[in-house]
Amino acid sequence: MVEHRGGSSQRFSIVLAADATLIPKADLTTFGNSILPSSYTPLVGDLVSVSLAWHNQGTLASGAYRIQVEDVTEGSILYDSNRSSLEGGELDSVSFFTQFSTTGIHTLRLSLDTSNQVPELNDGVGGVNNNVLDVDIEVTAQGLRVVFLQDDGSIPQSTADRDAAAYVEMDVRNETGLSLPFVVMHEGTGERPVSLTVSGVQEPDLIYPAILNSPEDQWSRTVNESGPFTLSGQGTENDTVYLQLDLEDLSAALDGSTERFARAGTFVVDVTARYQNQPTVSHTQRLTFIIDQVDSVDVVPSGTVGVEAQPGGSTGFSIGVRNTGNSAAQYTMSCTSASQWQIMLGNSNSSTLEFEPLNILQDLSMGVNVFVPGVSNGQPAAGLIDQITCVVTSPTDPTLNHVEVVDVVVSELRSFKSDLYGPSGAVGPGALAAPVYANTGDVVYYNHTISNDGNIEMGFTVTLERGNPSWAAQMSYLDQTSSTNLNLNLPAGQSADVQLMLVVPETAREGNSNTYTLRVEHSAQSFTLNTTSLVVSDNLDVQLEQTEAGIVSAVVGENFTFVELNVLNTGNADLDLEWSYGLAPDGWTVNYANPPSFVGVLSQANVVVAILPPNQTDAGTGFDLPLYVNASNDGRFVTSELVVRVEVPESDFAGISTDESSAPLLFIPRDGSAQQTFTLVNEGNQPLSGTLRAEVRDSEGMVLSDRKVTVSPSSITELGVGQSIDVVGKVMPDSDAEDGRYQLVIVFTSDSNVVIEFAADTSVSAQQSSGGLLNMSPWIAYPLLAAVAVAMVIAARRLKSSAKVTDSGTDLVSPDAHTNPDHLGTRRDEALDISHSVNDMASGEVSQDEIAAALAQSMDMPVPLASA
Repeated sequence: MVEHRGGSSQRFSIVLAADATLIPKADLTTFGNSILPSSYTPLVGDLVSVSLAWHNQGTLASGAYRIQVEDVTEGSILYDSNRSSLEGGELDSVSFFTQFSTTGIHTLRLSLDTSNQVPELNDGVGGVNNNVLDVDIEVTAQGLRVVFLQDDGSIPQSTADRDAAAYVEMDVRNETGLSLPFVVMHEGTGERPVSLTVSGVQEPDLIYPAILNSPEDQWSRTVNESGPFTLSGQGTENDTVYLQLDLEDLSAALDGSTERFARAGTFVVDVTARYQNQPTVSHTQRLTFIIDQVDSVDVVPSGTVGVEAQPGGSTGFSIGVRNTGNSAAQYTMSCTSASQWQIMLGNSNSSTLEFEPLNILQDLSMGVNVFVPGVSNGQPAAGLIDQITCVVTSPTDPTLNHVEVVDVVVSELRSFKSDLYGPSGAVGPGALAAPVYANTGDVVYYNHTISNDGNIEMGFTVTLERGNPSWAAQMSYLDQTSSTNLNLNLPAGQSADVQLMLVVPETAREGNSNTYTLRVEHSAQSFTLNTTSLVVSDNLDVQLEQTEAGIVSAVVGENFTFVELNVLNTGNADLDLEWSYGLAPDGWTVNYANPPSFVGVLSQANVVVAILPPNQTDAGTGFDLPLYVNASNDGRFVTSELVVRVEVPESDFAGISTDESSAPLLFIPRDGSAQQTFTLVNEGNQPLSGTLRAEVRDSEGMVLSDRKVTVSPSSITELGVGQSIDVVGKVMPDSDAEDGRYQLVIVFTSDSNVVIEFAADTSVSAQQSSGGLLNMSPWIAYPLLAAVAVAMVIAARRLKSSAKVTDSGTDLVSPDAHTNPDHLGTRRDEALDISHSVNDMASGEVSQDEIAAALAQSMDMPVPLASA
């Protein structure tokens, strides 16, 4: 309990903490509007609609359950239903109709889960019982009834007829209001004073019809008699009073120049009659009247007379739209051009646009902007008429299709340009035009192009003015020739070329110059000027060009890719050349092959650039290689640059190598064999496949046939980039194989016909084995050798102990000569050392491994060979 004993109000809060566990459970519950009758004061015998709604505020589905609606006053069940499972947090609702036969307060009770089928948090078993809701309604006696008359003026008798009489449609095109007769009937006994009330016109909400909104139009309501009325008992002479309800839309008007219809919609008016001294006895009749929608629009174009524009310009007109219907409407306007010209509506860049929604009698003007295309080959011609068709439609009224057609005329456009082209192309504006250098006696030709860019024929006068009139010049066009002026006419979209020939006189010297001005005049206010000048001077100019334009494909391999270039001296002085190039990526080899160091006037020379990418460069790798040539003459310099695009294609290439520390293929016994292992590495940029073969060649490249050669494996398939494989080459000399050193060549041919070769020295033994020392049997030679060795050891020990070593080495050296002093007889040992000499005739047998090892230490291995 919280208690406050102070003198003023005090806010407080309660924080509740608990150690609890959430238990999912259903909880069916009623709420304030769980019972909603169509009338809380119905008359006896009236059909009443009762809407029921309830909620599962628990977190678990309820499962099947049963509901009942009971009239507690009468003790009768009005509604009984078995319901399916209701998910947690969901609502359920149902409606039914009923009638009451007695007057007074009737208590309606809604009971949920009447059979206690659902375990709930709150119900009649535990917690707060929220499964029951009571609502009281008062059933009044049939003392009064408001009834609208039928079209024939009769009083409807059945409920359906009374409801139909209270549902009417208004002729909106011919009326601005309604006049509806109705009666108030006294169905009770005795004389009673009766009052009458009429509600204002209201409009049910479109989404929630139970909510009544005020209409946008202003309505008036009047009854021909105001009351109160005194009605006698039912069946007597004055038990019924006849009245008329007049409803008028004050916002509507049909008598002006522009009709304003009543706004479309569904509207209701409640007419209630009640006893003046007993207000609980009453009856209300709801009148519902419908105003149908009227789709009407006024489309008015403006500014559609004399619409014209020049090519490249724009013009326009406007189309106004006014909504003359009886509801807000939206309209769409779409405009098209017969010549497919561009059209923009309003501030948009589209030729189709929706108007913003227009209220009743609201209008909006839409601008139509038409863009005339620029002149192309003289079109559009002056005077051409294009039709602009604009169509106004409505998404709410498919019958609306208003079409307006407006003519747009193309005005005259007088426009032209002149361009002067010299030996090096366009001359450009006079202030920025570079002078043209020429030698004495040269004839320089220009082309003066005049273009009529308008849409009508134009006439021109071409005038040539020279700064120095002594320099000869001549203009020519068709059959006209003049040194001062020419006349010509050009149709729209056409152009003409005036040839200009300028002569540098023989008397001109270096540095002399002359300025030429060409004036093309259409009128005194419309003309162009082009200016150029000739200068007699040295002109240094060099150009570097690629002989065959395009991307250079640098194949991965041992051979360079050569790019042929041309260097041209386009000036008037001899040039000394210096060559350079930009940085290439790491591993690339780039160089010029004997580039020229000089090029004469108006001459050219060939240049070759050699490019070699590193092994295993990925296919598609590329870069821009800038090449530079710096030309000079007498301290003046000019540089030309050429950028060559280099890319690597898919390439097959392999490297073949072997161990250089051994030479197993030298001094092979006749009728014997020897083999050597080689390593083949895929140095290209794609999987490598191909075949292998081997052959022995002499120094002239001829293949020897006196020995057999094999290679294993004989083919390679899909060897990855950077991967290697061992290849074994085997040589088998015949018994009559020739002496001498030859080369075993391993040849690899890829599937793309790239050939790689690698050579290793090979030879046969110079003698044949005799089988033992001095041709003796081994069982005799070996004991004899042992005895000789023992004797030599004994003799050596005795000699060393008794003999005196006399060093006479220094006596053999010339006076004042520099030499190494002998130390313990080492000079003698060095002199006697014959380990590096080999006799042609050897006694006894020497093994093949010893011979090969000796040769490998005394020779250089051959450089690998490859060809593509």
